[in-house]
Amino acid sequence: MEYIVHDITNKTEDDLLPFPVEKYRNKIGEIYLPNVIGLLVNQEMKLLCLEALAAQINSDYKQVLKHDEALVVAPLMNGAMYFGDDLTKRLELPVEIDALKLDGYFGGTSTTGEIRMHKDFSRSVKGRHVLLVEDIVDTGHTLEFILGICNAKKVASVKVVSFLDKPTARKVSFYADYIGFKIPDMFVIGYGLDINNQCRHLDEVAVYSDIKK
Repeated sequence: MEYIVHDITNKTEDDLLPFPVEKYRNKIGEIYLPNVIGLLVNQEMKLLCLEALAAQINSDYKQVLKHDEALVVAPLMNGAMYFGDDLTKRLELPVEIDALKLDGYFGGTSTTGEIRMHKDFSRSVKGRHVLLVEDIVDTGHTLEFILGICNAKKVASVKVVSFLDKPTARKVSFYADYIGFKIPDMFVIGYGLDINNQCRHLDEVAVYSDIKK
């Protein structure tokens, strides 16, 4: 399956897929449900994207990894836990999973730009090939921060795969190596993305609006 970045940055709220309210009614608190206005990425789109990303990563790293060498896959918690799990299951490579935990959001729908690191790599990654897994690239501050840490640890290589990319939110010059979807400037929830630490467990990516419809 050919890997392509799905650019849906031109989509507006009028282009959103209907939100399956009954499917998710018991998973979203009533305080948030009225503000969910539609789906940006549905289940079918997600699964096709996962297969394509995994195929490209498999192809690339089979050329890089030495015999019996494992790729260090580092999901950034908590957001990348769902995407990271689904992607890793599709990798046909020796893999070591070592989750990192950073925090750049402190409630609400905007970031402060401040990065806090709560969990570093559990083992040395010096000389290792590292794949950072992110749910979304927006300002770029978080990944710029962790790339600096990886380089300081003298990794052999470090790449980033992100399910979503929001180019209009970028504050630093950063580009992920693998991207699923480039999305418009909308606040999204589901598939690891949250609103006040809720709604991560939705299977699809929905759009949340502060303005009730």
